Amino acid sequence: MTGDLRNVTLLLGDDGLATVDEHPVCASDSSRLAVLDLAIPALMIGVECQSWRWHATPTARANDARRRRRLRALGWEIVEVWWSDLERLDEVAAELRLLIERRVPTIWSGFPLP
Repeated sequence: MTGDLRNVTLLLGDDGLATVDEHPVCASDSSRLAVLDLAIPALMIGVECQSWRWHATPTARANDARRRRRLRALGWEIVEVWWSDLERLDEVAAELRLLIERRVPTIWSGFPLP
């Protein structure tokens, strides 16, 4: 994970949310499906950092789409962050907060996570 994305972690940490770097996710058959760059495991929200070097070819994009579908089928919500997004970290953090609000509306009301 980049240093810039760590700033998102800090922003979320200020809100009292625990994040995990390099969080492994296993499929139903216990095989490793993905290692999320950043995750909020309690809410099943993950962040994947994308780069043109590793994710731009048609094959890579198809593999990424297949992995995202499998993650969503397990209940994960995935936010993709491209290098250009690092210039707008406030917007990335706002998108994550919106997902968090949708997953657990009461977290912002001072109630503990499930």
